[in-house]
Order: sequence, then C-alpha cells, then structure tokens
Amino acid sequence: MAGVVRALIAFLAVLIATPAIAQSKVSRIGFLGLSTAKTPVTLTRLEAFRAGLRELGYVEGKNISLEFRWADNDYGRLPGLAEELVRAKVDILVTYATPGAMAARKATRSIPIVLASVGDPVSTGLVPNLARPGGNITGLAMFTPDEMAKRVELLKDALPDIQRIAVLINPNNASSYPGVARARQVAGKLKVHLLAVEARGAADFERAVAEVVKGRAEALVVHEDPIFTAEGRKLIALTIRHRLPTIGAVSFAETGGMIGNGVNQNDLFHRAAGYVDQIIKGARPADLAIQQPARFELVVNQSTLTALGVTLPKAFLFRTDRIID
Repeated sequence: MAGVVRALIAFLAVLIATPAIAQSKVSRIGFLGLSTAKTPVTLTRLEAFRAGLRELGYVEGKNISLEFRWADNDYGRLPGLAEELVRAKVDILVTYATPGAMAARKATRSIPIVLASVGDPVSTGLVPNLARPGGNITGLAMFTPDEMAKRVELLKDALPDIQRIAVLINPNNASSYPGVARARQVAGKLKVHLLAVEARGAADFERAVAEVVKGRAEALVVHEDPIFTAEGRKLIALTIRHRLPTIGAVSFAETGGMIGNGVNQNDLFHRAAGYVDQIIKGARPADLAIQQPARFELVVNQSTLTALGVTLPKAFLFRTDRIID
C-alpha cells in the first residue's frame, strides 16, 4: 500500500510540474531585417513589434527571445541570413516586404513565418489566397500595387496641371512590377504619361533622379521599398535639389518627402505580435488569415512644399490627416 501511495504522489508531482515546465519555455523568434537596425524608421517599427509582444505578456529573456539578422540594404544577403535563422532552430521567423518573405519561404517550409508587412502575397505567389494561406506563411499585407496607383491619383489631385509622372522602383523587389502595372492603368485614365525608373540602392539614386529629369517627369512616385525607406533622406535631398515634387509612404513624408500616403506601418508591425502569440499558443499559420491594413494616412510636409515653392489646392489640404511643419 505504501508503494502505491508513493507512486501516486510521484505521478501527481509530475502533473503539477508539467504546466510550469511548459510555461517556462522560451520561444525563440528569428527576425529577418532588410535594412539596418539603426535607422529611425526601422527602430520605430521594431519598437512597435516589441510593444505588441509586451502587451501580450511576453518578456524578452524570460519567455521569449529575439534573434536578429540584418541584410544592411543588400537583398542578395537575405537567403543566406534566412538560412542562418533556420539553422539556429528558431520557433518562428518574422520578416517584412516581398524580398524578405521570399527569402524566408525559400529557407523553410516548416518553421512558421509571420509577415509584419508585405506588398501583395497572392500576386507574388507567396500564398494562394488570403483567407486560408496554407503552408507555413501568414501575417499582414498592405497591397502595394493599389497604393502605387493611389499615389499617382493623389499627385494629379495635388498638382492638376502635371502631364508626366515618374515612378521609382527597385527591380530586386518583386512587388514593384504589379505596382507599375496598376499605376499605368490609373495614369492612362488620368491622361498622364508614366515613366518607370529603377534603382537597386542609394548608389543608384543620383542616376535615377537624373533619368527622371531627362524624361521631363514633373513629379515622382516612390515605391514602398525598404531600401528607399531606409535611405530616404538621400533620395529626398536629390529630389529637392532638382525641385521635383514627390509622394511615397507616410514615413517618406515624415523624413522630408512632399506627400506621404498609405498604410500605418507601425500599426502593422504592432499587429504582427498577435500572430506570433497565436502560433506560440498552438495555432497553425495555414489557418490564420492574412489581414489587410486597418489604418491609412495622407500626410503633407509643409517645409518641403516651401522648399519646392509648391502650393497645394485647398481641397487637397482639407483631405490630409496631418501636416508636418
């Protein structure tokens, strides 16, 4: 009898201890970054992601750890960095933008991948549909092609007399081409000529802007590419020197671009933490619908307007959510 009691006590002790062991597991999150960790835009978005984790009860070093790999604006490094994170046996891989998503998918078809922000995961072949993405990928999509088209429309509203608009794209980003196609459709309806110009990085900016000027474009749409975001100040300085009105992402206007429009990226990175939480708790990425943006903004940079000598129509200014002094 005494032996039975001892065995029962030992069994109960195991049952009591098991939840504590499960709760003490530290989930390892790999973060694949396309730019560098030092730019203000990157730091802000990363903090939004971390804040989301904290709000869900995660404490770095206690029940979660973050392992980073940064491509430093060199997309060619992404596949190797993604493979490093896979070899490190992370539990979840978080990344953003189409190049990051494609590198992560190539590196693993088993580790869950959370996209903090991606252009159009369906048209680029990352997932078959948004409602049930299948496989190991889920997250948030901002539909860059529609945003580029919207920016062409907004530029025409802001500068009604313009007849030629250029779009700056990164040919290494697969989401660029669907965006140009949609922008051309809108430009055709507005009877505006569209010129596509390519830049793979900051070293190409001067040549690209010179191409825009040579092509007699009167304004520039900047594709929402992580390199253009990270190196925004260099690009903006060139466009102001050539007195070229610009429109890009919200962060582009915050950095000094004339107009910013689009998704609130900080909100997307914050919401990505919710996907990480669900997967840690047992959800499968295949069953988690890819969400679309919930918040959009139209921002105008007044200092840049003044520097360019541009006056926007009152009707356009009335539509803006923010005017940056």
